[in-house]
Parts: sequence; C-alpha cells; structure tokens
Amino acid sequence: MVVGAAVVVPAFTLLVPSASVLGTPEFPAPAVLVWASVSKALSYGVAGLPFAARVGIAVGGGLGLLLATLERVLPARAVRFVPSPAGLGIAMVMPASNALTMFTGAAIAALLRRYRPGIAITSLTPIASGLIAGESLTGITLALLRAAGLGV
Repeated sequence: MVVGAAVVVPAFTLLVPSASVLGTPEFPAPAVLVWASVSKALSYGVAGLPFAARVGIAVGGGLGLLLATLERVLPARAVRFVPSPAGLGIAMVMPASNALTMFTGAAIAALLRRYRPGIAITSLTPIASGLIAGESLTGITLALLRAAGLGV
C-alpha cells in the first residue's frame, strides 16, 4: 500500500494541475463532486447545499424508497422490471456517456447469454475486462500527453 501511495500521489500531482480543475469538462471526476457535496452537507448541514442539490437529494431519496418498496410488494415476475436502486443511484453520479456505455455492454451481454450462451460463458468477462482496461489506459495516456503539453 505504501508503494501504491508513493506512485499515485506524484502521478496525481503531475496529471492534475490544481484541485480547482476537478469537476470541469477536462477533469470531470464525478465521484469527487459527490464526495465534496457530502463533505459540505456534513460540515454545514443540508442547508449549506445549493437548492438544486437539496431537491436532488429529496427526489433521489424518494425514488430509492419507492423502488425498494416496489421490490418487496410486487409479485416475483414483476420485480425483474423494477430498476436497481443502487444501479440507478450510480448512474445519477456519473456522466451519461458512461451510463450509456454500461447499458450498451449489458444489453450485448444479455443478447449473447440468450442467443449464444457458449460464447457468453467463455468470452464476456475477458472482453469486458479488456475494454475497461483499454479505456483506462487510453485515459491515462491522454492525461499524460496533456500534462506534457501536447494538447491532446
């Protein structure tokens, strides 16, 4: 763990010029924004959050309660159509492009499981892992090129 911190902290310092850029289009970092809001709410109370954030908390909380209740009261054959509260919550704090990409991958996986189960069993996990790793490495490479001033 110490070695990881010894590598990650300097790399972060190299890639992110200032904490103020987090949350901008160049460094979207949705999780950072979520935890910053949680920190503000814990430090200053919910009243310290912008009005839109308070409305979002109320709507999200109400939707979560509704979905959890539906999972308990609906018949088993209908429950499969109720969206996952956790999945929906995660989708709300990430860019739409990520949520759309996850949906597309899940839809392809579901189709493969249904129509080509042999391929699904042997190939889904390695392909998904490769795509995730490739996207991560591409993001790191682009960030390094930007940090080097190559303006990619």
